[in-house]
Amino acid sequence: MHLAKKNIRAVFKDSTVSISGCSVNPFSSLKFYGVSIKREPVYDIRIEKIKIHYSWPSVFKGVIKDVYLGNADFTLNLSNKNYATFMKLLNLGSKSAFSITAANVDNFKVNVKSADLSINAQASVKVDALKMLVDYADIKISSLDMQDLHLKNFLLFMRQGYDGGRLNITEAKYNKAVIRNTECRVSLRGKKLVLNPLAAGIFAGKLEGELSLLLDARPEYSLKLKALDLDLAVMAEDFAIRDKFELSGKITGPFVLEGGPENIDLLNGDLTAGKSGGALTIKDKNMLAAIAQNTGQSMDVIVESFRDYHYNTGKARLYLESGNLILEVNLEGEAGKRNFKVVVHDFKLKKEGL
Repeated sequence: MHLAKKNIRAVFKDSTVSISGCSVNPFSSLKFYGVSIKREPVYDIRIEKIKIHYSWPSVFKGVIKDVYLGNADFTLNLSNKNYATFMKLLNLGSKSAFSITAANVDNFKVNVKSADLSINAQASVKVDALKMLVDYADIKISSLDMQDLHLKNFLLFMRQGYDGGRLNITEAKYNKAVIRNTECRVSLRGKKLVLNPLAAGIFAGKLEGELSLLLDARPEYSLKLKALDLDLAVMAEDFAIRDKFELSGKITGPFVLEGGPENIDLLNGDLTAGKSGGALTIKDKNMLAAIAQNTGQSMDVIVESFRDYHYNTGKARLYLESGNLILEVNLEGEAGKRNFKVVVHDFKLKKEGL
């Protein structure tokens, strides 16, 4: 136990380490009980049980068969400091001489409070590190606040080769978009995770569809949704753009998004206004000036054309072309047609904060 505590203290600098018990089978396993790692008042880590399984042939190859952590509790309080401060308290050193074939964490509780991360969660996860596969996951996040991402009551259960998993999220907020009451069935087969059917509420309307994820070293995603009666007034309110646009009406239509962590390969949306139509006022002077330039009309004419303009029918198309994000809007009402295009040049995920 002395060697184990010494190695733990080498990683968790200036910590107090205790282990209440240890048992060894020279040919197959090493077990620790009642492990405690503290650095008051910053962090407190408690692990009821650690099991390390091995064989001598695997040890000579630098391979640990599997590691099990049972009933672990991690509490971290950094007050007004960022989470990166905690990482600076660790001495991770060079790469370990051993690789782990499989890892199993059972009932791991996390309570973290810092300036840029706050999370209260509980998880049980089993992974096959050799094949880079998730075998099992049961994750409950009561609350998460991390920069632009905020979650409330996140529940995920999935198991390898099982199509009856579930995902439920009471509320997910990213940047200024709020998605409520997400529900979907989860299928996990190999490295492919499929959420289908997926249903959620946003902008006083609904989203229905499916999401496919490739859980690989280079992840990929494919999102296919249908928007149902999204309220444009609520959208303008949520995104705090009412100083630039006044909108009313509802939109419905399909939306497809495919790509990877830092790229979008496909983005396409075709939205149609509801039968009751709506109204549009454009206040943004830069946008009005761009429309005036593109149409060859005077600024005064354009301003008047888009002041409390009522439309009966409307269509909008969102797509990528040569790296540019393009929104084409075509409206028609008693006062005539209003067509305009918005272009975001050199559209990037990181640049746009998506």
